[in-house]
Amino acid sequence: MSAQRNMSQHSEEILEKIRDVAAPLIEGLGFEIVDLRLFQANRRFILRFLVDKPKGGISLDECSRLNEEIGSLLEARDILGGESYLLEVSSPGVDRELLTSKDFVRASGRRVRVFLNQPLEGRWELEGLVEAVRDDYLFLKLDEKTIKLSLTKIKKAKQVI
Repeated sequence: MSAQRNMSQHSEEILEKIRDVAAPLIEGLGFEIVDLRLFQANRRFILRFLVDKPKGGISLDECSRLNEEIGSLLEARDILGGESYLLEVSSPGVDRELLTSKDFVRASGRRVRVFLNQPLEGRWELEGLVEAVRDDYLFLKLDEKTIKLSLTKIKKAKQVI
């Protein structure tokens, strides 16, 4: 069996190993992994890290530095078994959907649009400023007041650009 076929069959296991090796480096530099994917395009593997600061706002220079450091670490550990791959390290971007409490923490102080699973005071959609996230609740400052909204009530959310 070829190395490529073997890698694609065990990609979840490989991603777990990559995360275990890279997370201490990334977190030690003050960042966190938002998402990690390994996929194949044009017979080449692409390893994509989405990385951000816990409060949001990673720069292009910081992504470039992380790309170099993660690449060196992965080469030294040879987790991909010498397989050719392209390493991408980037920001999750402001238009990325907010899914977890950590996503909302990174959006603290920013405007977000929230679509609800059920109406709240007759509204299916809310727009406001993220004040805080605690115990799986989003504290969203609307024009007139701050509301406490369970994250389970949110169907979809994005930052307002």
